Amino acid sequence: MFSSTSIVPATTIDHASSRAILVRRVNAAREAAGLTVSALATATGMPVSTLRRQLLGQSDFKLSDIMRIGDHLGVSAGAAWFRDLPQRVPTTAGQAL
Repeated sequence: MFSSTSIVPATTIDHASSRAILVRRVNAAREAAGLTVSALATATGMPVSTLRRQLLGQSDFKLSDIMRIGDHLGVSAGAAWFRDLPQRVPTTAGQAL
């Protein structure tokens, strides 16, 4: 039998903090390019409502969305947007491993 700690990765992404940072980074790049949300959505082929929810932090970005946005804004998604996202140490029964 496997213990739950034997299959838990060493670290996991802190999703709430990571989402907030990603939203700030994407919005900053969009604003630096002088684009409205509507213009960026149109340019990337995304529904405006979807992009708006993502940029408000109400919905997660799909990797394909991030790649299209990055391509349009000239930002390498892997190098710029995902670098240094917060991580947390997994816990078991409330105790850090």
